[in-house]
Amino acid sequence: MSIFNFFRRQPDRCVDVAAIVQLMFDEAGIASQCPEEGVFTTVIDGVHCSFNTVLKCDAKEPDRLFVYSPFPIPVPEHVAGLVSYELKRLNKNNQYRSEITVQENDGEYSIFAFTDSKFDKVPSTSDVRDLMIHTIDLMDNENFCSLMCAIMGYATYEELEKVMLDKARVEGREADIQVPDGYSLLPEKAEGLTSPRLAGRLLTYSVHIIVSTISKERAEKILAAQTPLMQIMQEAYNVADDAQRDILRKLSYLMLYQRTDSDDDNDSLLGRLEASGIIERDPYLLLENGSR
Repeated sequence: MSIFNFFRRQPDRCVDVAAIVQLMFDEAGIASQCPEEGVFTTVIDGVHCSFNTVLKCDAKEPDRLFVYSPFPIPVPEHVAGLVSYELKRLNKNNQYRSEITVQENDGEYSIFAFTDSKFDKVPSTSDVRDLMIHTIDLMDNENFCSLMCAIMGYATYEELEKVMLDKARVEGREADIQVPDGYSLLPEKAEGLTSPRLAGRLLTYSVHIIVSTISKERAEKILAAQTPLMQIMQEAYNVADDAQRDILRKLSYLMLYQRTDSDDDNDSLLGRLEASGIIERDPYLLLENGSR
């Protein structure tokens, strides 16, 4: 390598991302705060809400940038496991380097999106801005709606909005309205259904979705491999529509969080056999005990 090339490439080895981040804010005229050295905080407006966003640079690794933003709605403990299905779906469909996850802290659960990036050459301010925007994109627009539905237990955001508006009309103060989650009434309607029977229904419904959306061959392959139930459910969830995802979440909720055990080995078989007929009539009836 010539001396000229050495000096030309040397700056790329001394990336100072913090300086690029500051320049990005200066160029865009975006307000930011620096609560500590190398840490920048700002607010990014999304389609449905604004997102607090943190960009963190490490003096020990000046070529590294960590972008972090929490989802504005907390996750109740009893639905944290259900929300993880939605997060896996979003991560699978994500085209960027960002990721979305749920974190537990002292019994409280929060969703956040993050991007951990290490640059091998000096990034442009556009590169940094794109990383920040892509991080927010994981929780914005349609993804915001699907996350809210997963947390609150509704099939569509329009359905959730209608409930919120109806409650606001009755209670009069929109800021104080308490929206019931869609999971709270499930145990009453499913009273008497055992966990194995619900698992049988969940398996049949998951396979039904895979057959109709992917292929019969794919469904046969995962069954032949004795794939665990929740993996089958996740594969179905990834390709399901809004209503199907809602039913899958609620079946999982009833099976895992409102467990009624049974020693009867036939319960799982009964759940599988009865599910096919129920699906033809109305898949939402899978969540109810019609024999009561």
